[in-house]
Amino acid sequence: MSRSSTFGGGLLSGLATLGVLYLAIPLLAFFSFVVANWNQVNFSGVSSAAFVSVGATTLATIIDALVAIPLAFLVANSTSKWTRVLGDLVRLPLGLPPLVAGVMLLLAFGPYTLIGRAFHGSLVNSFAAVTLAQLFVSLPFVFEISRSAFTASGPETVAVASTLGFSKTRTFIAFSLVESWRPLKSALALGWLRAFGEFGATILVAYHPYSLPIFTYVQFSGFGVPSAVGIVLVTLVLGALGSVVFLSLPSPRWVVKALQREVQQERNRSAGPNELNASFNVEGSVKDFSVSLSCEQPFESLSILGFSGSGKSLALSYLAGVSRLNQVSKASYLRVSDTVGVPKDGYLGRYKVTWVPQSSGVSKGYKVKDELEIVRRRNATSKMFFEELISRFDIEELLDKEGASLSGGQRQLVALVRAFLTRPHLVLLDEPFAAMDFALRKKIQRKVMLWTAENPTILVLVTHDPEEAVVLGDDVVVLAHGCTISAGGAEEIFGSPRTVEEAAVLGVENFFPIEFVKLRVPDLNISESTRYVAVRATDFVVYIDENKSGVRFWFTGEIIIFRRLGRKVRILLGVEGLRDEIVVESDLSIELNVGEKINVAVAALLELH
Repeated sequence: MSRSSTFGGGLLSGLATLGVLYLAIPLLAFFSFVVANWNQVNFSGVSSAAFVSVGATTLATIIDALVAIPLAFLVANSTSKWTRVLGDLVRLPLGLPPLVAGVMLLLAFGPYTLIGRAFHGSLVNSFAAVTLAQLFVSLPFVFEISRSAFTASGPETVAVASTLGFSKTRTFIAFSLVESWRPLKSALALGWLRAFGEFGATILVAYHPYSLPIFTYVQFSGFGVPSAVGIVLVTLVLGALGSVVFLSLPSPRWVVKALQREVQQERNRSAGPNELNASFNVEGSVKDFSVSLSCEQPFESLSILGFSGSGKSLALSYLAGVSRLNQVSKASYLRVSDTVGVPKDGYLGRYKVTWVPQSSGVSKGYKVKDELEIVRRRNATSKMFFEELISRFDIEELLDKEGASLSGGQRQLVALVRAFLTRPHLVLLDEPFAAMDFALRKKIQRKVMLWTAENPTILVLVTHDPEEAVVLGDDVVVLAHGCTISAGGAEEIFGSPRTVEEAAVLGVENFFPIEFVKLRVPDLNISESTRYVAVRATDFVVYIDENKSGVRFWFTGEIIIFRRLGRKVRILLGVEGLRDEIVVESDLSIELNVGEKINVAVAALLELH
């Protein structure tokens, strides 16, 4: 172990120890005093103050849960500037001195205010006043921690649920609460402790009846430290118990599952295989990034290829109706057969549109079978269809697993099943196989192909894998820097890419500047507009001997890497005059060594502009 890492670990341990000691010393001093002077500890009057504190704090925390948590969900999932302003206003009490908060409460609820007179002055020096003071200081705590929890779980939870047929309210109850339950419990526990210990605001609006903090102050100021020890001991015990209770609250997932009623009537899905096709045009921007993606010719299966950051996922989420674009052109639309527009709550007219994001969006708070059952009920899918889908995609062994325990590939597999469970007319898949191992990926690709063929469904796939694009899409769109650079049939697109960028997206690995080519084959018939010649790795022929008769375009390279992949070999060649190495795939049966020089001839080339 290096000295720097040892020092770093020692420093962190030392700082952590200092923090623990600082908190532990007062507690040790207090309990030592209690043990040494137990016969003098006085609990007189503590019970009534404890009742006021526990009762008012619990009521305030319940109100926090009913108000602050839904508000935090709305703020976390809204892009409106007014919602952000509202969030800032709710946070404001966090920075106020407690006495300032008390003055504000008096000006709002005092006996001579409009609200105070309406309640005949009962909002001060009362149980209600204690609750109001505690609520004012605890609500921002619960709100801010809850907002952070909903933000961390991401807006995708809401977005995915909307394409599964859930409204925002149902999403909040069925998914977001369950997904974020652990931090939400912490929010309520901290809110309870903050309210339980409130003194500054309470002393101004509710000196009577005594809460534990006020009673501690009264006893201490009148009779000194020993008289307050019993109250402090009760306060510590009740504070610990209250926080443990809230931290132990069980997840609401079972209640949610029990309350989910099955929709009695499924939306009409009468469109037959010959009627079902789609087309789209998306033009718009988000901040300083613009996207223009179009496929005007009706298709039944489409693959969208492009480098990372080219806008594929953004455009797909817009087509799903879950992402907004600024400065949207009037031409932006999705057409499913006879219906045009942008999907809302998972439907475009009578057509169901489902979206599977890269992250899968599978809930970590449910068992797989429970989440799928909630989706099944919401979409009124028959149990026979449900069981057939589970069997077809071989996820029986995953049904009793918690979502949090699934691997990335398993989550993507469950997300695919969940999407098909809604019986969509159009399914939008954003790199749905990226986290799967090679064997599973190929297997599930075949299953998706068969499923969409047997259950007529339009497929739009975003992928980086050219082979995957061809397997699942009859048509292909190539996207670069937010713009469509080519669109058409898969054979046409892959057979004749026009630019270096397009060829690279389509999986071509080798590019030769035209000057390099003409230097070796001056009379090669190449268009004057050609800037590069591209060659696929499989379009090389390796010559071990010197006989290259009949070969026009060839060159010599030095082997940098030689790898055998079953019956084929993959060679990385360094070629004089080229900045980048050349990748060659061949069916050579002999072994070659690094450093050897070989001759390779070009069997087919692509002219790029």
